[in-house]
Amino acid sequence: MDTFEIRSLISISIGILVLFIGKRINGNIQALQNLSIPDSVTGGLIAALVITLVKWTTDIEVVFDLGARDFLLIYFFTTVGISSNLTNMRRGGKALGILLGLVIAFITIQNIFGEWTVNLFGLQQGLGPLLGSVSLAGGHGVTIAWAPIFAKQFGIKNALEIGIAASTFGLIVASLIGGPIANHLIRKNQLNLDHKKETYNVNRNGGENANNTALNNQLLSKLDYNSILSSVLAVNICIILGKICQGFLFKLDIQLPLFVVSMIVGIILSSILPDRKISNDFLIWPKQTAALLLLAELSLGTFLAMSIMSLQFWDLLDLPPALLLILVFQTILSIVVNLYLVFPLMGRNYESAVICAGFAGMSIGSSAAGLANMTAISRRYGPTNKAFIVVPLIATFIEIINSALIIPASIRFL
Repeated sequence: MDTFEIRSLISISIGILVLFIGKRINGNIQALQNLSIPDSVTGGLIAALVITLVKWTTDIEVVFDLGARDFLLIYFFTTVGISSNLTNMRRGGKALGILLGLVIAFITIQNIFGEWTVNLFGLQQGLGPLLGSVSLAGGHGVTIAWAPIFAKQFGIKNALEIGIAASTFGLIVASLIGGPIANHLIRKNQLNLDHKKETYNVNRNGGENANNTALNNQLLSKLDYNSILSSVLAVNICIILGKICQGFLFKLDIQLPLFVVSMIVGIILSSILPDRKISNDFLIWPKQTAALLLLAELSLGTFLAMSIMSLQFWDLLDLPPALLLILVFQTILSIVVNLYLVFPLMGRNYESAVICAGFAGMSIGSSAAGLANMTAISRRYGPTNKAFIVVPLIATFIEIINSALIIPASIRFL
């Protein structure tokens, strides 16, 4: 089998093209709009299917250089940090604590459930956590890091292949269920009407009319050359300072990803720098501006499009039916937890429904999938503040939480 590698610049260009394709298809298919499927997911899945057909028909495997994709994730989380501040974080303190507890509880349940189903089907020990929080809540990155450990401890010869296939399944499903879950909750409880009437005074028809809110009109009027330039500069400053801070943390034996450190730097700078009205002045620090929101959507959308278009669907075909069934059970578990725990405990309001879309992504796919789900819901029904503060903060530390819970889960088998 031949391999055709696509270099970094071309990969990111294809990712942008895939995002355009997804947006066009979603705009023309009402069912996808009703389900609030992110544009990046629609386009990415089509591209992944095309690449799979190429492999099956020509025996050529297309491989993307995804180095630039990882920088887009850093860019996105940095914009989230700049858009936040310590005051907003204090306002979301209770919700942050509740969601943190839910994430810890869910990851624990996910591993227990994985272990129980593995025993139910009489499969090899050690597959429980691997088909639980390692591959699902952890995603591809955590799977690649932990699969060799599980292979060594439990003698799972194809641990990496199984983990990657499970992560691929999780990312696809997480990108598809978050929107429908939130849509179901919003419509069933008529949250979109209350949200728009009480908070944004938007008409009852909703949909794309959410862009006509007073808040969005205020933001869109500020989208100009200076605001975009200031936002790009602010993000770059946070990333540079984040890189410097990360170096100091490494010396203290504190391992944090760059996107976490850069986001924290953004939060700190937005908290200590004085508030100023958006104007045409030179070098204004952006805070929740239209330009910053635009950078966030572009970076996140392109990141997820590149992630999904590079998925190798043929990995899923290598999964035994029993393992695939376990992953289906894990998906059902995530949906049930969202509907009957996350939504009630987070307040049964519009913010809660948006958080459910994010939780669906984090629980079985990736933080990026969850945030893309939230973006699609917000675009359809209207903006939300607390959800986009609470969920990204949890997302930045989910790898640490997950690793802390994976270790005792794996030791139990020794």
